[in-house]
Amino acid sequence: MIARKGSTFMRLFYESYRNNYRAWDWDYNCARVPYRLYLQRPDLLHVEPYKFTTPDWTERDKLWEQVIDWKDLYVIHVMGHLFRDRSSPTSISQLNSTFGQVMRYIYYGSPKLR
Repeated sequence: MIARKGSTFMRLFYESYRNNYRAWDWDYNCARVPYRLYLQRPDLLHVEPYKFTTPDWTERDKLWEQVIDWKDLYVIHVMGHLFRDRSSPTSISQLNSTFGQVMRYIYYGSPKLR
């Protein structure tokens, strides 16, 4: 989440922790609670439908098996813990996928296969 200092939405979200925080349930705290607040007060925020969420966990194939145009995305959650065997510097140099391109761009300054 990104917000201005003093954001009403973030204040309400933070205040929800006082009597509604579940230490054992990260998904509840960081996803379900703010989503419920959004449903109650959609006027308080803008939900970016693509640039912060693509690919999401249901679209892992776009990260590991395909090449998508990622250059305008703000965030890419690489989920590398699921594919450790493909995330070594040697592997990424030849990995023809979105993950491979992004990692080559970070490591070598170019997304091109090496």
